[in-house]
Amino acid sequence: MDHSTVEAALAGMRATDSRALERDCDRLAQQYLAQRVEPQFEVGSADFDTDPYLICADRYWNHRFRAEPTLRTAVECAGWLSERVAAEHRAAIREKWALGYAFITRDAVETASEIADATRDIVANDDSACGRAYFVTLYHAGKLRANLWFDELAQFLDSSPLAVAAGSNRDSVLFKALRSFAAFGSRRVTDEYARILFDEVWQTPERTFAATDVALNGLAVSVPFDGRGELLRDRAAEAVTAYPGSHILRFRLAAGRYRCGEHDDALAAVDAALRLLPASGWRVSHELLQGQYLALRDAIEIASKQAEDSAAEREKVRRHEAAIAELAATIRGSLVRAVELVSVFAAVIAFAVGSLNVSLNGNLNLSSRLWIVAALGLGLEDPSERVPTREQYNAWSWPRWVAPIVNDGSGVFGVPGRLTGALAAASDADLAGVAARWAAMLERDADGVAGMDPLAVVRGVARLARVNGRIYCAHSPY
Repeated sequence: MDHSTVEAALAGMRATDSRALERDCDRLAQQYLAQRVEPQFEVGSADFDTDPYLICADRYWNHRFRAEPTLRTAVECAGWLSERVAAEHRAAIREKWALGYAFITRDAVETASEIADATRDIVANDDSACGRAYFVTLYHAGKLRANLWFDELAQFLDSSPLAVAAGSNRDSVLFKALRSFAAFGSRRVTDEYARILFDEVWQTPERTFAATDVALNGLAVSVPFDGRGELLRDRAAEAVTAYPGSHILRFRLAAGRYRCGEHDDALAAVDAALRLLPASGWRVSHELLQGQYLALRDAIEIASKQAEDSAAEREKVRRHEAAIAELAATIRGSLVRAVELVSVFAAVIAFAVGSLNVSLNGNLNLSSRLWIVAALGLGLEDPSERVPTREQYNAWSWPRWVAPIVNDGSGVFGVPGRLTGALAAASDADLAGVAARWAAMLERDADGVAGMDPLAVVRGVARLARVNGRIYCAHSPY
């Protein structure tokens, strides 16, 4: 293969059209693959967006890992990186490649015996900086992380001969971030321990982008603990400030806000992540990431709707309670006699929501209670100048007893639905007419209770009918 021709082609490429640049770089990478040779050019930056040399190299190794997702491929990639990438950019590219290629090949995880075999070859041929061992360690750890194998990841980082072979690289901030990730997801350690590891990563001045993302990822998928959502939200906000163009950190911020119930802000953050996600996106696994972002967006919208429904139910209950309190105050204010009453119109109100039941107990006798209902029914459903007679009342098919009278004289009957609906729709003039007929009944009935305001009571019952839709009356001789 004529390497000079490839290098000349790369040198002539411009980043004016990102899609064309990626296509041209991929075409050259395919030539290297067809010839079974590695690229021979040097990479002098960590710019994955505009540097054609880095883009071509990234495409080449992307194809290699997809075709053969093994530790051996990782060893060869690490060797190429140490020889062909400028020293000042090596760490950033190493972390991005190791974790990125692990993500796209996470379905191929080596066994312990395969890791042991590869470790012997790595140790025998590694350099003094243990660069190959470190890259391969990050690659395998990245697969475990992508699969959420928390305990396996912790064990690998702590005791695997491959991880031990990474030497002083085990003190890197990314290595510590991976340990924090494993601790957050494990049920074998406490969340306090995981937070200690996380804080150590976060407070490191040399914290890299990859370490930042891995640490936040651990918080996002951790075993639940108090303050988890708030911690993720606040730290992700700090990360977005440091890396405003990062789609993945916007996604982490959206997850934190979602867990805090801040649905509008969470939706804004995930939408920003989707906008920042590159449209071409092979290098960043566009389709895989987009699927995750859209899934979170759907979850946020569902949670937002559920929160709205819950707030509406709470407001409905509040209105019910307010209506009952207002009616109770009206009834108490209307009692001017020295007769000790809690309520004139004793009722058990069955509400349409939940199990909210309010009982207003009084001492009107059964006759008066039923005659109140009869008067209301006649006044609204069958307008007449006459108060209903007992014969009329006895001929009606209601009231319907919900709890029949027992031998202590207590029972519960339901106000007819037609009457309840009429009360809810009645005008104030209608209610005044009902109150007048009721007052006439009370004057005629020796069991009636004088000294009250019938209109205030009728208005209160009408308010309950509008709010609740059902009314039940309780009778008790006590």
